[in-house]
Amino acid sequence: MILIFILGSALVTIVPFILLLLAFKALGIVSGIILFPIFLALLITLILIDLYATRTCIIEGKGVFDSLVAGWEMLKANLVQSLIVGLIGIGSTMVYVFGFVAVGLLLALPFIALGLINLFLGIFLGVVVGLIYIGVLSAIWGTYIDSLWTLAYLEMKKLQLEKANA
Repeated sequence: MILIFILGSALVTIVPFILLLLAFKALGIVSGIILFPIFLALLITLILIDLYATRTCIIEGKGVFDSLVAGWEMLKANLVQSLIVGLIGIGSTMVYVFGFVAVGLLLALPFIALGLINLFLGIFLGVVVGLIYIGVLSAIWGTYIDSLWTLAYLEMKKLQLEKANA
């Protein structure tokens, strides 16, 4: 469902830019300067709604459409907190990617050296170890990101309930 909304927002923002760029270069560039931030805002909004809707669906057992509505309500009520959690996620992802690549390159060195002696063995063992490395670290990272958003969701939900009861 969210994919349909993302495609719709792309259609509304990117297609006019491309058409204007093809027809009138200067007007296309100006429209891109205006439409690209609108597309990013729509995309971020839809991603955040999806994150909250998924948690609403799983934790509260609501249906798809009710979860989307609840996700939108959660985002509206907690926009600043959502952006802060998003920035934390982006920052930690940048650190993760840097570490992932650095360790991956260090991990590849023995297999490169082995490949100088026996190319097939170096490639084969390197691919096997590399796939295990990617699989394990991706699983760990996915668990971290999902936990980050789930804990943020639960905390925001708790604060909403406290405000409602006060």
